[in-house]
Amino acid sequence: MKAVCLAVLLIASFGALSPQAYSHPSHSDYTSAESLLESEGFIGSFLVKRDGTDILRKGFGFANVAQKIPNRIDTQFRIGSLSKTLTALAVVQLKNSGKIPSYDMPVSHFVKDYPRGDEITLRHLLTHRSGIPEFFLRH
Repeated sequence: MKAVCLAVLLIASFGALSPQAYSHPSHSDYTSAESLLESEGFIGSFLVKRDGTDILRKGFGFANVAQKIPNRIDTQFRIGSLSKTLTALAVVQLKNSGKIPSYDMPVSHFVKDYPRGDEITLRHLLTHRSGIPEFFLRH
């Protein structure tokens, strides 16, 4: 889920740049993903892994500009319901590839000790009828 959120933030950040107002420098102008993100003024958290090893794990910019609170790798972003669409897309792709045989599989198949996991199915989650309340974790 965090990877999805990070990808969404990256897409949103670069997608806001208009092609008319911006021309991409040559790839050889950058020595790392970090230098590219810094030069673009990326604001958010970013994670790049290769073979299970973190290549880049860093927060960029401020989570709160007024209070000068920097973004960290564990900064939580309120992205509303955007992740629902991306998660649904991933589940449909898994179903189409045969990795998930049915949308009627219980959540407990994937998360063994999930409360009421035998009663809640992927279909319930995809149609927002699982009965699981929405919440945002606060520290």
